[in-house]
Amino acid sequence: MIEIYDGDNLNAVGNVETALSKSWFHDKDKKPLHKVLKDNLYNWYRHVNDAKSDSALWTTFSDSKNLLKGKGFVKGFIPHNMRATNEFRTRDVLAYCLNKYEVPTYLSIFKSDDKKGFQDELAISGLIQWLWRSALRDGKPVKLYIPSRRMRGLLMDWLDV
Repeated sequence: MIEIYDGDNLNAVGNVETALSKSWFHDKDKKPLHKVLKDNLYNWYRHVNDAKSDSALWTTFSDSKNLLKGKGFVKGFIPHNMRATNEFRTRDVLAYCLNKYEVPTYLSIFKSDDKKGFQDELAISGLIQWLWRSALRDGKPVKLYIPSRRMRGLLMDWLDV
């Protein structure tokens, strides 16, 4: 039901463990990589999938949206933490352009000996909930671009593929 894009050409921007994290988007030295990601996102929709704007659904951190928005898929943006909406249930060409880490002080309130494992569980939980906003909700297949190697790996592990 979920076809995860695994090509090297569009995913190379996310190969570093912390790529696409909130701090990565705020790092001015990464500005050329932000442009690469924006171009990759456009290529994902236009050239890899020939997607129409009404089939596109994408996300990143809300304060980083302007770094990535491009012609043809802007209206498909929803915040990565959006809940309880059916408005996007027909969207089937998806892009999850972030690498979610919780703030360490937030993690400290939870009793867990495995902070990294808990961090990963929170990240995959948010990704799955975001995916559920799409056509998956109606049992329809989706195509998914996750440029963050970490987030892509977490999803593939969770799906056991």
